[in-house]
Amino acid sequence: GNAQSLQPTSTYAKALYSAAQLAYLQGDSDSAHSLAVQSSAVSKQLNDKQSYAYALTFLGLAAAKQGDMQTARAVGTESVALFRGVGDAWGLAVALHNLGRTTREAGDPNLAWPLIEESLALFRMAGDQWGMALVLLNVGGLEFLQQNYGAARAAFEASLTIFQQFGDTWGVNAVLNSPGQVALKQRDYMTARLHLQTVLSSRWDSGDKQEMPEALAGLAAVASAQGQLRTAAALGGADEALFESIGSRIR
Repeated sequence: GNAQSLQPTSTYAKALYSAAQLAYLQGDSDSAHSLAVQSSAVSKQLNDKQSYAYALTFLGLAAAKQGDMQTARAVGTESVALFRGVGDAWGLAVALHNLGRTTREAGDPNLAWPLIEESLALFRMAGDQWGMALVLLNVGGLEFLQQNYGAARAAFEASLTIFQQFGDTWGVNAVLNSPGQVALKQRDYMTARLHLQTVLSSRWDSGDKQEMPEALAGLAAVASAQGQLRTAAALGGADEALFESIGSRIR
């Protein structure tokens, strides 16, 4: 009867996790975090290690987004161990990728590399092109951090090509900003402007404001480098206003 339907199940835990993913992709970090917390609690109660590992992977991402790198890495490390334990290769690839990304963002590129490389190898073995595109985005980030701008650009462009083949607008938008930032570092201002303007127009069209402050800041830097100081100042002001309006809750 009704009492039975209120009992938590693995299906319910997975549904909560899926809802968390959807909220995250729509830029609603707070709802995503709360749904992932619920999913992890239900999974833990059921001793469903696989669902619990997926929820933890997500909580790691959410913590990193809130700037809590210590929690992100602790939770990410636990999810990697759980996926190894249950023998879920795809889950392990995702968890390694997320932990690698968090480790890179925490400023530890040398610790991030083996995590990212193992993740890429697992996705490659599974023939998962989308997963490879995701990891290549992080390879680009690592190369960029270590100032290997040529290698960074190659990785970003390989990632972008795969996402474009899939028609994945989220993936395309996630990568698009990156070649522009690399081109900016390489003082290739024409390419930088082209990429960053594409980011702005595609984000504007989709109503998703993520990446827009960074793209505006990049365009301001291009304008400044080319001596267009009034344009640079206007773009810089727009960037700050947008960043303040978004805050931590991106809509």
